[in-house]
Amino acid sequence: MNRRHKLIAGTVLGLWLYAPAGKLPSVNAQTNVSTPPHSLSIDDLARAERSYDVVVAGGSAGGAAAALQARRMGSSVALFAETNALGGQLLTVPSIDEGWMSRGVPSGIYGELVDRVNKVYATKGMSIGGCYWDSAAHCYEPHIVNQQLTAMLREANVEIFPRATVKNVILEGNTVLGVEFTDLSSPSRIFGSKVLVDATEYGDVIPRTGAAHFVGNGTGNAPGTCVQSITYAVPTKYYEVVPPWLRLPHAPPNYDTYKPEFQATVSAYAGNSLASYPISFLNHNIYRAMPDFARGLSARVTPPKSSINWANDYLDSYTYVKGKMPPQYFHLALDGRFLTDEATRAYGISEAKLKTLAFLYYIQDAQGLNDQHWAIADDEFGDVTTADDLSLSIPGEFKTIESLMPPFPYVRESRRIQAVTMLTADGIRRTLTSDGFWRGPVWTTAIAFGDYGTDIHNCNWQETLEPWSGDKAGDLDMPQGPFQVPFGSFIPVKVDGFLAAEKNLGYSRLASSALRQQASVMSTGQAAGAIGALAVRHNVQPRAVSPLEVQMALVNSGARISMYAHDDVPYGSTYWSDVQIVGARGIMVGSSYSHFSAADSITRREAAVSLSRMLGYIPVGVPVPVITNPTFADVKVGDWGLPYVEALAAHGISLGCSDKPRKFCPDDKMSREQLAASLARGAALPLGPPGGTGMFSDVDDGFQHYVEAVVRAGFMDPCGAGRFCGASPALRAADFAHGVVRTLSLIGVR
Repeated sequence: MNRRHKLIAGTVLGLWLYAPAGKLPSVNAQTNVSTPPHSLSIDDLARAERSYDVVVAGGSAGGAAAALQARRMGSSVALFAETNALGGQLLTVPSIDEGWMSRGVPSGIYGELVDRVNKVYATKGMSIGGCYWDSAAHCYEPHIVNQQLTAMLREANVEIFPRATVKNVILEGNTVLGVEFTDLSSPSRIFGSKVLVDATEYGDVIPRTGAAHFVGNGTGNAPGTCVQSITYAVPTKYYEVVPPWLRLPHAPPNYDTYKPEFQATVSAYAGNSLASYPISFLNHNIYRAMPDFARGLSARVTPPKSSINWANDYLDSYTYVKGKMPPQYFHLALDGRFLTDEATRAYGISEAKLKTLAFLYYIQDAQGLNDQHWAIADDEFGDVTTADDLSLSIPGEFKTIESLMPPFPYVRESRRIQAVTMLTADGIRRTLTSDGFWRGPVWTTAIAFGDYGTDIHNCNWQETLEPWSGDKAGDLDMPQGPFQVPFGSFIPVKVDGFLAAEKNLGYSRLASSALRQQASVMSTGQAAGAIGALAVRHNVQPRAVSPLEVQMALVNSGARISMYAHDDVPYGSTYWSDVQIVGARGIMVGSSYSHFSAADSITRREAAVSLSRMLGYIPVGVPVPVITNPTFADVKVGDWGLPYVEALAAHGISLGCSDKPRKFCPDDKMSREQLAASLARGAALPLGPPGGTGMFSDVDDGFQHYVEAVVRAGFMDPCGAGRFCGASPALRAADFAHGVVRTLSLIGVR
């Protein structure tokens, strides 16, 4: 995690035992879709037990969010959970990795989950802060998260199939029409689907669809040499007396190999400083601190529960203490085949478990931490893990403890689709904005967001980044701050009836490292669920869905897509949806990060900027044209609004405020009737007679037909019976943001 990166100043990189990959294919190298060797044909659909609108494969955090969003939007939904628990990394690492926006103003389904879990602990007066040495952090027990997430899905009538794994997909050409899967009831079941969502931790469904995809810095056809480390994080607990069955009988295999790293990272003799390694065992436990609901104990300075997730990355290169380690202890990075080969994955998971078992032994080892009170928690996964989750190569004497481990490791990297829009470091790069906050670039089709820094665990030097991406090793230290995820990153280049939802979207390795965290994948999962539900509703393929309609569905569900959090336009307020959409599209932002000034008026200059962006005359992110011969005498060269005012004038949207001399009056407040005229012209609304029909008594005659047109179109609202308040200033939220969003819908902006 980034917090750990910052603990050591000047950590030596040391020796990497790695052979760089050769020249890799370009981003377009695999766009020709071929039928996978084990796919089924449309004829097999006749054997389907039933059909669902949306099938979500994967009980991950993103999968749960996708299923819930699609179901709430009216789709029939089946959710395949690989284990008996739901939440993926939410359970493996339940002290949540968040940027400042996710932490301070959690939203959407993630925000709902946070609120529900907090209320559970509140029944006992318990705090959920304390992990990361931060009272504002979100720190929970895995079983509470699983309990609440499952309840949310069941309340929405999502049909959950535990221990279900996709075996094959049914294809007609490039279109997915259904799945064959195995579960507890049968080795072969078939469901039809209108949209299949891959929300597995590893992107396991992608190759079955034939969709072109990436593996590490290579492709599905030629996987990269390495991927990020996994971690078998396990919950731990303070016991007055550790039960005998929770003590390891002896050192696990490879303990002597790992012990030097453990000693250099966490020491019984370390003080409580975080300035250098080794750190104390207390600080190790505070890092992933959790409350203990059963005992009524909050996560606090002396936590009652924690998680082993610091010195147990696998495979690792001793990232945090490399300068202290002799070369013979360096490990290679995890092979890219971990994602593609079943045997390689099983071996890697087993070895990751053994490393975590080694740390559990290090806790009690008299020559290690020599702590006699901490051991694996006995009340988190005992009723979840089954024999199917155990690794065959773990020695029998450790099986009791293995059975208390999560049924899945902390997975940081997945297969990733080759998407219509590939998100790279440039697409998420945060820059310091005028209000003092770091934000990424605007994507007008943004439907999800992240706010974490880039965070790659191993396999993180220049040669491991994809040449096509343009990403640089220097981007590995990108600061935190909100950034957006565009619609096209969810859509495979050619395969239809299929969406990515989790760590498997269309992005580079570096971009994915900032989007793989719990809150972020719930945001992307919720977005995928909305796309799927709208595709079903309109009977179109996901790629044909309007991103604007997805944005509307999401913000109406309480999901944040803007990089701003406004205290005067909270979720549930009248103009939340409008303000979120104009902010997400870069059309209009607040007066500060935290305030929209919703009830304030807007100047004609400010309106010109936003209208020019809305109508696409000067799209967000493109170079602003240089104007040397201004049309209006009062908008001169050097005025920041000049290019936008000129764009409106050139398209006949705004005619200015006077003819002789020709003026624009940029600092005047825009009136409601002036805004009505601009919206009507921009949308090319049909107009009645110039003097209007007498609908309103308080509108200047020259504006009557415009005002009547926008009211009929639903762009703006009257202010009373027979009244429009035409001369009143247009308000930023009620008039401008509201009118802009409805105009976008009418003119067919995607």
